[in-house]
Amino acid sequence: MKTKNSTLVPEETITAFVQKKFTIGVILPLTEANRSDLFFKTVEPLCALGFEISVLAVGDQASQEQCYELSQRFPDNFELLESIPANRDKIIHKSQIALFTSSPEKSLIKELSRKGVVPVMPFDDKLIEFASFDVQQEQGNCFLYNPENMWECMATTIRAYENFKFPYDWGNLRKNLKKVFEA
Repeated sequence: MKTKNSTLVPEETITAFVQKKFTIGVILPLTEANRSDLFFKTVEPLCALGFEISVLAVGDQASQEQCYELSQRFPDNFELLESIPANRDKIIHKSQIALFTSSPEKSLIKELSRKGVVPVMPFDDKLIEFASFDVQQEQGNCFLYNPENMWECMATTIRAYENFKFPYDWGNLRKNLKKVFEA
């Protein structure tokens, strides 16, 4: 069964891949300019794997409709919240990562770092101070991916979860992110 922009995953295929509560927050508008198509191609399989996704209901009409459909299909995994400041703060507070399909403003990344939320975002030459976390070297301060590849976006999100399962590594990552803004 297919929708306009994504392949639907039957509810009976939802697995228990995610063993530790891990919430993905989405707070930027879901619009064509912000690569909403990448979001929808990525988010459905993540819901099927058991990830919790909280989305601020802001964006174009088509995106709003798709978000509503996902919230109906995955009521335990996909949360759609009205676009008000309190809900934005709620999403940030409960999320371990913030998923971006386009480059966020540096001020938003700073806000996330203060709250302990790690950005998963596309590579951007304007944000050179951000590097993908390398657990072996204990370096890096976020997770970066190629926005032209939905599989890389999904794999990067899963890699963030895999690092989250190890408190020492996750703590180093969060410290590295805060250091970007201390200089």
